[in-house]
Amino acid sequence: MTRAKELPPQWPGAYEDLIKEWQGLERAQVRQLTLSAGGRPVFALHYGEKEMVSPSANFNAAVASKQASAFPYRYKRQRPSVLLLAVIHGGEHEGLFGLQSLMKLLETNTDLYGREWPELVELAQRCRLSLVPVVNPDGYVRFTPGSGKLLSETENARFVTGSFPDGSIPIWPTNKAVHPFPKGGKGFLGAYYNDNGINIQHDEFFRPMADETKAILDLVYDEWPNATMHFHTCPHGSCFFDADYTPIEHFNFASETAQAFSQRMQARGIPDGPLPERNYPSEAAGKPFNLISAVYHATGSYSLLFETELGSDFCQHELSFEEIHDTQLIAVSAFLKTTLENFEERKRAEA
Repeated sequence: MTRAKELPPQWPGAYEDLIKEWQGLERAQVRQLTLSAGGRPVFALHYGEKEMVSPSANFNAAVASKQASAFPYRYKRQRPSVLLLAVIHGGEHEGLFGLQSLMKLLETNTDLYGREWPELVELAQRCRLSLVPVVNPDGYVRFTPGSGKLLSETENARFVTGSFPDGSIPIWPTNKAVHPFPKGGKGFLGAYYNDNGINIQHDEFFRPMADETKAILDLVYDEWPNATMHFHTCPHGSCFFDADYTPIEHFNFASETAQAFSQRMQARGIPDGPLPERNYPSEAAGKPFNLISAVYHATGSYSLLFETELGSDFCQHELSFEEIHDTQLIAVSAFLKTTLENFEERKRAEA
């Protein structure tokens, strides 16, 4: 298997090449957040000026105070702050594909396929954007095929979720039953994890085991984003999910975003997945408190999971690489549109 023959030229390449590309961008502010467990740098890229906010209390205390004036600080900005996180699991490069194209749009006004997306560019320019294109560079480097779309279902499972020391391949989500993921023997450390076997999505958020997790939480506290989008990959139709353990207001934001996304996908003729369903507290027992939930509870940021369909022959729909690309930009467009509408409505209400 050779990447040059089987992956499109637009597909993200070697990590060291990505770093050089990011550092050469003219409009982005690039900064290193931390080093991964394997010693690889993790970067954030920012578009738009940062507006400082001065909350009177941390989010948890502000909510407990029941004083609305304690936490509308993020709506006193001139424009919303938006955080986009990709490659949390190292074998899921589809979100990075989209973010690479978004960067190209913001730098040159054309995407990786040479096309214009004027609405998306206009929406992005009305926000402060913070991108972490590769949260988990260790897993990214370990996923040598580049895309699960080129693999069988079994091969993809081994590369992504790994195999245990006895050589057995766990079926998702049973790979999460042992964490950190064990190394050694006949096993293979899947791309889900950093080099210490930590799945950043399911770290200990009150006492993180991974420096990558600490860096993302530090970035969240530094930016106080109005909304955060977490890119992942799945075998079913592309869709947005609400975070667990969040209020009804959060679900309404997720639902509005998902509907805007679905409408855009239908207009493009690309299949998508279901709309989010509300998980009420009585139904949420056993739900994980993961990175998506943690971001909300850190600062009150709307925090949504976006799952991109892999598009392989073992998935619900087969998608071309270009359709996978377009799905990312459609999703970001829907997410930014809902974020801006919510931001402007809240500003008017609190004026």
